[in-house]
Amino acid sequence: MEKLAAFFNFLLNMVNQSKIETAKLFTKDGFGSGQCLTLN
Repeated sequence: MEKLAAFFNFLLNMVNQSKIETAKLFTKDGFGSGQCLTLN
């Protein structure tokens, strides 16, 4: 049972990490396009 719990924790961490990375990318792109719009 402990091994299973550890495995699920590992999966959750992976998912959370990828969510954070995607959020970073989206905010980066969002800020970038926002700045372009204000400059134009």
